[in-house]
Amino acid sequence: MTCITHDSSDYDKHISIPVSTPTIPSTGHLERLRDAELMMVQNRIGSRARVLEIGGGSGYQAALLPRGSVATLGYANNITFFIQGIAYVSLSTAVLPFFSQMIARNDWAAISHTLRTWSSLILIVTIPVTIALLLGSGFVVRVAYQRGSFSSADTLAVARVLRFYLLQIPFYVMASLVVRVISSMRANVVLMWVTLGNLILKFGLNFLLLRYMGVSGIALAT
Repeated sequence: MTCITHDSSDYDKHISIPVSTPTIPSTGHLERLRDAELMMVQNRIGSRARVLEIGGGSGYQAALLPRGSVATLGYANNITFFIQGIAYVSLSTAVLPFFSQMIARNDWAAISHTLRTWSSLILIVTIPVTIALLLGSGFVVRVAYQRGSFSSADTLAVARVLRFYLLQIPFYVMASLVVRVISSMRANVVLMWVTLGNLILKFGLNFLLLRYMGVSGIALAT
């Protein structure tokens, strides 16, 4: 038997192992990472505050009222959210992309003009729509819910609360416009503090108004 041997030096001449040199992130890259992390934290705090206000705050305070108040508040709230969702999607499709482009160009004169123009249009459209919904709140609740065990008395109770919820529609749509502009400017810290302040104010108004108006006071505080 013949034993074949190889000189390891021959392999060393032909085999090379690449060695990567670690790159050190630039200062600008690190700053962008810190900004992104800060924005995530701010958005998370704002989102948790909104969830707490909607899910835990008003519902808990309504539970202090007579039986059925939580359900009445929830039914009226669902209709309001549905209407607000339609308004928000329409606004997002129509104008919000243009704000991002203008902010990217630092065209503050155009931003100011567009913001004033759309704010006026929002009021012109939403105020008559809100009035119509207020007048037809009973009909809206009856079409949405009155069937089976949901009686006419339940319709009247939900419609009463719904009227106070509907008052927020013009303010909600206008605030959605302003919030998206602020978000496009990467000023999320402003939104975080506004959300937290709104949460504290909402809780205080809830406790104050529910003493005199019951569950309708919670809707009005919104």
